[in-house]
Amino acid sequence: MSYLGGRAALVVAVLLLLVGAQVVVGYGPIPGLLALGYALAKLDVPAALDRRTGRVAVAFVVFTALAAGWVALTLRGIEPPFVSVVGGPGGRVSLLPPLAGIATGLAYCCGLLLALRTPVGPALSAVLSPMGRMALTNYLSATVLFLLAGPLLGIDGTDDLPRIVGLTVGILVVQAVWSRLWLRSFRYGPAEWVWRCLTWWRPAPIRGRAVGSST
Repeated sequence: MSYLGGRAALVVAVLLLLVGAQVVVGYGPIPGLLALGYALAKLDVPAALDRRTGRVAVAFVVFTALAAGWVALTLRGIEPPFVSVVGGPGGRVSLLPPLAGIATGLAYCCGLLLALRTPVGPALSAVLSPMGRMALTNYLSATVLFLLAGPLLGIDGTDDLPRIVGLTVGILVVQAVWSRLWLRSFRYGPAEWVWRCLTWWRPAPIRGRAVGSST
């Protein structure tokens, strides 16, 4: 998709999010989100975020309202028109859950960007920066921890929201602490180091903190 311009990539991302990934690909919103990230990068959206605090605030309000509305509809079992597509012989696939998830994720991102511009921003950045430098490791470890701890806590479905939230917060706290401790002695997280070795096709140095790191 590298030959696509930003606007064309954005169209592809929307189609994947709304239809393709849900019905044809079968991998949920992930392909669409990857395409969306590429489109936003091509449109220079990340570079403009520092100069667009007002727009970020508006987007936060809009996405929060959409997420709250879709959650309310889901809890009431209401299916709005035009949010389902043909998903197979005689069946239909609802787009409401992925749309609600995407809106919630965007609301979270916008809210976090706004929080980073407040007096608590430096402290928040100090916690999140090590986790971000080990994003792949933390993503993989969170999956493993959830699969192992979920059954022990009696989580057997997505409707057990309190336990899911509790486990998620617990995993984030553990990762925030261990990411900071790990990066005191190593340049990269374990998964990031393996990825570099495979990319460079040679062992990458891992001992010692990265140059310029304040972790």
